[in-house]
Amino acid sequence: MSDNYYIVRGAKMRCDKGTHARKINLPESHGAYATEKPMMNKSDNVVNKNISYFGICSECKEGEDIYLIGEDGKQLPPGKKCLVKVLGDWMKVKEDTL
Repeated sequence: MSDNYYIVRGAKMRCDKGTHARKINLPESHGAYATEKPMMNKSDNVVNKNISYFGICSECKEGEDIYLIGEDGKQLPPGKKCLVKVLGDWMKVKEDTL
């Protein structure tokens, strides 16, 4: 088993304050693939382009209410978007691999 791991388009992310996991998007491939999926690099942590909101937030108090269906298929009470805030570069990136 390999000790090398890569983030690829379609990998799931979750916020512990949000109701939904989201898949990371990569609109255009860099040309490098792992298990037939486009690999992402450390500059791909772009909010609202590659990383979407995480459903309804349990702590956010500002913004307009959104209405979503829960992952169990049931209507959730309205709430504020669980917005992504990137706090820094992705960690443990392989510097010799874009």
